[in-house]
Amino acid sequence: MEEALPSEPRTPVDPPSEPLFARVASGATPAAPAIPGFEIESLVGRGAMAEVWRARQAGRLARTVAIKLIRGDCLDAERLRRFENEARALAAVDDARIVRPFEVGVADDGRPYIAMEFVDGVPLAPRDLVAGLDLRARVRLVASLLEAVESLHARGIVHRDLKPGNVLVVQGGARAPDVRLIDLGLAKFLGPAGDGVTQDGALVGTPEFMGPEQAGTIVAPVSERSDVFSIGVMLYALVEGELPWNPPALEAAGTRAAAYQRLLQSMRDEPPRPCVACDADLARAIMRAIAPDPSHRTESARALRLELEAWLARRPSAAGRRPASRRPLALAALGAGLALAALASLVPGGVPTQQGAAGDAWRRTRLAWIEDSYGLMVGVPGAVGVPGAVGVPGAADARLVAAAWRNPRGLDIDRATGTAYWADYGGRVERIQLDGTGRAAIAAYPKSCGIDADAGTVAWTMYGDDRCIWFASDEGVDPKHVTTQVRSPTGVRRIGDGTYLFSDWESNGVYLVRRGSAPERIAFVDGVYGIDFRDGWVYYGDRTTKRILATNVDDRRTVVLVDDEAVGPVWQVVVSRRGDRVWWTRHQPDRAICTAAVSLDAPQPAKLEASFPLERDPWGLAIVEEP
Repeated sequence: MEEALPSEPRTPVDPPSEPLFARVASGATPAAPAIPGFEIESLVGRGAMAEVWRARQAGRLARTVAIKLIRGDCLDAERLRRFENEARALAAVDDARIVRPFEVGVADDGRPYIAMEFVDGVPLAPRDLVAGLDLRARVRLVASLLEAVESLHARGIVHRDLKPGNVLVVQGGARAPDVRLIDLGLAKFLGPAGDGVTQDGALVGTPEFMGPEQAGTIVAPVSERSDVFSIGVMLYALVEGELPWNPPALEAAGTRAAAYQRLLQSMRDEPPRPCVACDADLARAIMRAIAPDPSHRTESARALRLELEAWLARRPSAAGRRPASRRPLALAALGAGLALAALASLVPGGVPTQQGAAGDAWRRTRLAWIEDSYGLMVGVPGAVGVPGAVGVPGAADARLVAAAWRNPRGLDIDRATGTAYWADYGGRVERIQLDGTGRAAIAAYPKSCGIDADAGTVAWTMYGDDRCIWFASDEGVDPKHVTTQVRSPTGVRRIGDGTYLFSDWESNGVYLVRRGSAPERIAFVDGVYGIDFRDGWVYYGDRTTKRILATNVDDRRTVVLVDDEAVGPVWQVVVSRRGDRVWWTRHQPDRAICTAAVSLDAPQPAKLEASFPLERDPWGLAIVEEP
């Protein structure tokens, strides 16, 4: 039995400081405060220093407000000065994009509060409302944020905590979405007086968005360029769907504090990952904004805003699109006949394609697949194939939807929404639209391999020290175990409410599990990996015997669908909606996507019909459209 899982990634990922799951904060819900002139309605959020309540202002105005109230366990002198500092900062600026203060006072229990404009929005992050916006719209939001930050800087105020949770996107009816800047609790007044609370080099802010001078890893004053850095990191995330640097996992760092210290050091010493999802002009603007050395960084919020507005005005044809491909184009230089002949020679037992509507149906099937350390591809196999030759995906039609984060493995598509979900062995579960928009991380779990998306639920396998199968909403909310009784789970499919199938290569089989019960093996397979399910049958490959098989979930009857040495070391198997064709990915030494026409009632197993060579190991595979 061959071990085919990847080696340990160099830098395991730890969930970022803003949680990927919408969990209720630990501890009892605080009691509603009593504040004269306001009717408290509900708790909006609770942070390290303050609570925010939704309230209704009494009297003729009768408006909805947000009341920020300092927590009872934070009534020390430093936090009280910081709270007062926030009120002064809010009152010092007059910008529609910055939340407006209405009143300050003291609640009946002696805690100070700020009553301010209530903003109903979502964070400026590549999810929720923002996920549906194209790249140009996202850049416009950042330009609007920069204009708001200019207003702060003009009054000698540095925000110091610019992050997605403090920048809300609001939908203005028929108008385009805009931003509202909130939470000036760490704002610093520049000049001789300063803010009277913190000194340069003190660690205040959010590590992932904090410039080295603010983190104290270099000797330089906190300035307007510190806010530019934070906005640059947000812009990078909106373009790329990820942060330019990632903290190590706790098991690698020891403690959360150590993990963040390593992150801050890497942000100082290591270059960020390059921008690959935009054109060179926008990429240069982003890279300048996140330069670790402030002297090499974009000099002001205004300067960065002008760069972005100039980029928007040029309306570059590549805006909003992912690059078509970063793969070598050596084959494109070859003549068509020579290229096809060369590719055919790479495929052992390459089978000529059949002519006619039935034999040619696979040519009209659109697939999505993941190539190792490269990314998510979409294309039509055989787009440049000709009768009697091996088809070639990618040479004319395939395109890169999204660059790999680290080591992408499992893939599934929710056909109802056109959303792709993929698991990354490096430690992340993501979703993305097949047009390249809306990329977002929905979970941060190490060694994720297989994934399933169905009816608003996502399930994924976790291979490693804590081996298990998870499921959650398609937003990643409220994750729970399907089962922890696994050894090396690699593929998973939801077949009913609370009922799943999974493949486990180390336990040699395909298993049925109902949440809360022990898994039951329904097929013994020596080298099973990815699986698919259709009409009561589970489809899978056996790397050891080089066959594609199907097992009926109810009566456990097993049928050999494809029996051919050319099946090779199979990873993922998918089946057409009619159950009359299977596709699978084949790993080295003969990397390819393969297909065969099959029948559960055929007297003899089918042979490989067509094979499409690839340059890298293909892992996840899914059908996008079929004739």
